[in-house]
Amino acid sequence: MYDGAAAEELWLALARAREHYAPLVLTAAEEALLKFYLPLAREMSGSKSVAGVDSTVAEHTAEVALAHAIAGWDQRTSEGFDGYACATMAFRLLDLPGACAEGAPALQ
Repeated sequence: MYDGAAAEELWLALARAREHYAPLVLTAAEEALLKFYLPLAREMSGSKSVAGVDSTVAEHTAEVALAHAIAGWDQRTSEGFDGYACATMAFRLLDLPGACAEGAPALQ
């Protein structure tokens, strides 16, 4: 279950760590956000568009894309992040060999 209040707390912790450039706190905040959004990455990696891709490769790709999305998000709030993260992960997942847009045939 998505907890919006918890997400906001995590994003504020990341913003504070960035403002004060506290590398250890920054890493911990990014890892906490990654853990929080990991179910979203797993859901994306199991979508129909990556059915022809090895599940381990798809899951790893989604997790790496999620980490990049977290590092690249420059807002102090979670508002809009889900869409941004999903777009980032979808772009990377659809770039995998064998992946295809929903309804399109997989390329061999």
